[in-house]
Amino acid sequence: MSSFLQQINDHSFDLEPQVSALLKDLGGARLIVACSGGADSVFLLYLLKEYQKELNLDILVAHFNHRWRAEVSDGDAEFVVRLSNDLGFQSFIGTTKMQTVKR
Repeated sequence: MSSFLQQINDHSFDLEPQVSALLKDLGGARLIVACSGGADSVFLLYLLKEYQKELNLDILVAHFNHRWRAEVSDGDAEFVVRLSNDLGFQSFIGTTKMQTVKR
């Protein structure tokens, strides 16, 4: 278990009641979670991992590499794949055919 996931286990994080109720209603559902690799979507993946068994969720991770930042964008995609694997989620990565977007 990652140290961050352990920190979540060590604290009580209550989901917003409406979100919790919705996820419980979806029990057994497959969720496709978009992840940019930024702090918000990474935290969401860790939080969903914590509730995955309790709510019986099948979680898939999606990321699209627009290549707006060249190699940095490639690094974001690689990070999302590694994180997904570490959390036991299947990941799907899309990439534009353009090398970089020129401004």
